[in-house]
Amino acid sequence: MTVAEIIRAVRGLDASFDPRRHPDQVVLDFLSRYQRELAAKMLQRERQSISAEITIPMPLDDFEAGEQLLDGSGDPLEYDMLHDLTAVLADGTEVRVYVMPVRQRFQQDRWPFAWIAGGYLHLGGFESWWSPAASLLLTYAPTVAELTAYDDALSLPASAHNVLVLAAGAELVRRDPEHSHRKTLPAEADRAEESYLNLIEERAGAVEVGIVRRVFS
Repeated sequence: MTVAEIIRAVRGLDASFDPRRHPDQVVLDFLSRYQRELAAKMLQRERQSISAEITIPMPLDDFEAGEQLLDGSGDPLEYDMLHDLTAVLADGTEVRVYVMPVRQRFQQDRWPFAWIAGGYLHLGGFESWWSPAASLLLTYAPTVAELTAYDDALSLPASAHNVLVLAAGAELVRRDPEHSHRKTLPAEADRAEESYLNLIEERAGAVEVGIVRRVFS
């Protein structure tokens, strides 16, 4: 789902949404702001509504120094929320790792545990304790990137397409209400956003998650 695709859909909402009255850049700038707002609302309703993951091979190159967290492009990982850290054992068994606040790293009451400081992941205990782990799986909500080009992909799931289109259309109505024919778009956009967020919340409430504390064997 790219900026250009959203812009094409927005143009079809109202005959007044022509490029001369509403340049593409206006829509791009709005989408860059709005997708961040919507992403924040989505995470409030369901923590894992926006999720990505990285795999960290084990053992770490330098256990004492920790592992720098990098995204798929090799850049420092930027995230708004950490979802889970899981240790994957050689036989495929997954063990949840407790990620504790940095200040509490010397007051741990459970294991396995880890902490993140300065963009580096540090594992608690001794290196030998982690020998059964073949890799670590970190899931997180990435920070929504700024949109700068028409072929940029939005960070939101495809299910948000209609919400994004209506919200952008509502913005164009507010910019020029006199020439807009579909003056109901702001109200339509508000209803679409609320319905989408309610759906996310209902999806989260329909799943009961049980966490069982386990240790390496």
